[in-house]
Amino acid sequence: LAGICVIALLTHILLAGQRHKRQLVDLASHDGLTGLPNRRRSVEAATAALQQAVAEHRPLTVGLIDLDYFKMINDRYGHAAGDAVLKDFARIGRELLRTSDFFGRWGGEEFIVVLPDMPLDVAMLSIERLRAAALTIKLPEGPEPMRVSFSAGLATIDSGTKTLDDIIAQADVALYEAKSNGRD
Repeated sequence: LAGICVIALLTHILLAGQRHKRQLVDLASHDGLTGLPNRRRSVEAATAALQQAVAEHRPLTVGLIDLDYFKMINDRYGHAAGDAVLKDFARIGRELLRTSDFFGRWGGEEFIVVLPDMPLDVAMLSIERLRAAALTIKLPEGPEPMRVSFSAGLATIDSGTKTLDDIIAQADVALYEAKSNGRD
């Protein structure tokens, strides 16, 4: 009887340790607020997608998305409303993007999208659908109404693309161009 109790206890400890390890891995790779993969996990996934696209000579588009005037949303409506916007945007992205696409939180109000087998012109249509859906996110009533919008920069692999840093830098330039041209 004592042996059975010891085996049961050791089994319980082993299973609890494995469950705890899975929780730690999840915490280390996902954003706690949105549930999206975090930046670390996004870099891993984007690097793998880029390597596969280059090896197979297939298209790949990477986008950086930045919610417009997010600080103003937090200042005007409070951080709880800002958090709700981030959660809603994450939900919309998960719903609208293909299962083969990757959508992660890059940091703050920035997100990354990796679109395998998608040339730039088709990716722009996909991001436009996401942009239109973001406009439907509700904000609390306020003296001056606001809406949720975003700016995005897209880049696709080309003969000069060697690393994820190359394509991210190109997407970042396009993002800042979108912001300087009026946002949304």
